[in-house]
Amino acid sequence: MSTLIVYGSRYGCSRECAELIREKLGDDEFVIFTRIDCQEPPTVSDYDRIIIGGSIRYGKIQRKLRRFIETYRPLLLEREIGLYLCCLSRGEDARKLLDRSFPHDVIAHAKAVCFPGGSASLEDVHPVFRKLFTARHASLDTRDNLVLDHFVRTLQEVRKTSPVS
Repeated sequence: MSTLIVYGSRYGCSRECAELIREKLGDDEFVIFTRIDCQEPPTVSDYDRIIIGGSIRYGKIQRKLRRFIETYRPLLLEREIGLYLCCLSRGEDARKLLDRSFPHDVIAHAKAVCFPGGSASLEDVHPVFRKLFTARHASLDTRDNLVLDHFVRTLQEVRKTSPVS
């Protein structure tokens, strides 16, 4: 069994999550991760599980990540997939961002979805948006590794109960 983690990261939060997921999956699986912003992903058909993660910036995930999903959508729907979305929002707000960022059939097919939080620096926010940004978000660091732990455990349980494994 092999896993491909494809992620987009502008400031590093999605990359950190990809690395933590890879670490938590352990040595029992062959795991490779690709930063979609910098590398072409390997052939998706070579992997049993694909984990896709990105971050939200001004309400959208990275363009290259959206293109990846659209290009490989039929193959993704044949594989075990997991989705994670790094954002400062929580609960229903985070779910709305997920619904806007990923195709609905891909979300429905995902075996696990998580919102591990996010982090931002006011220096990274355009000056015009700083006041709005700070008014909307109480904290500029909402990361929660326990959410990632649960995400990985869910994927591992799916793998254990899957008739393919």
